[in-house]
Amino acid sequence: MPPKNTPADAPSVDAAAKAPLKAIKLLAPHEHAGRDYPAGAVLDLELHGLDLDSAAWLIGLGKAEEHTPAAAE
Repeated sequence: MPPKNTPADAPSVDAAAKAPLKAIKLLAPHEHAGRDYPAGAVLDLELHGLDLDSAAWLIGLGKAEEHTPAAAE
């Protein structure tokens, strides 16, 4: 009998799995690091020094949503 958790019985990975959160779009005005940002502003987490927990917190409050840039055509 083969050992458990072999590749054959490992859960499959969805090919369309979401990429890690990299940016958020503000749905309401927000102040971050002493600067005011209007609703609609896109904050790049790395560029703006925003950690994942803070971004998730804003999304959970309904103050922001995940931002995925449109694919270049």
